[in-house]
Amino acid sequence: MREMERKRQKKCDEVFAEYLSSVSTLINQDSYVEVLKYTLHFRECLNFFADKLNEEKKKLSKILELKDTETATEESKLEFCLQNNVELIPEISNEFVKAFLPRRVKTFKTEECKTFTLHLCHWLFMNGYTCARVFISKEENLSQNHRQCLLQSVRLRSILCIT
Repeated sequence: MREMERKRQKKCDEVFAEYLSSVSTLINQDSYVEVLKYTLHFRECLNFFADKLNEEKKKLSKILELKDTETATEESKLEFCLQNNVELIPEISNEFVKAFLPRRVKTFKTEECKTFTLHLCHWLFMNGYTCARVFISKEENLSQNHRQCLLQSVRLRSILCIT
């Protein structure tokens, strides 16, 4: 139990470093550079959407009846990734794939981004950093030309959809 608590207290930047270290042993150097770029963009996205994430964190705390943690004035000036854990990463996946990355990266590749996002979120779940599971399912009601992939995160009652 203490191991799980310790993991949940790690800040985003610490977990990203652990993720990159883990991935580096599984892929070649060119692929690693791509994963590193996506990870840095995801980090930037988290910091960009910090206000939204902090609101989600407050809602989640209320739902779970957790003690509301007020951050000190000095801490509130820090980037989101320096002061928060990764629990809410699946909640921001839609914004990353649909809004943030396409505007930031000219050579944005949707399928590559979805694959990265799924892998990151799966790794976070499998390693006990988040309780959210992320998966892609096909929308059955759409025609073949308009078929969309949906990225869904199941945590309590929240669902994320990437179209």
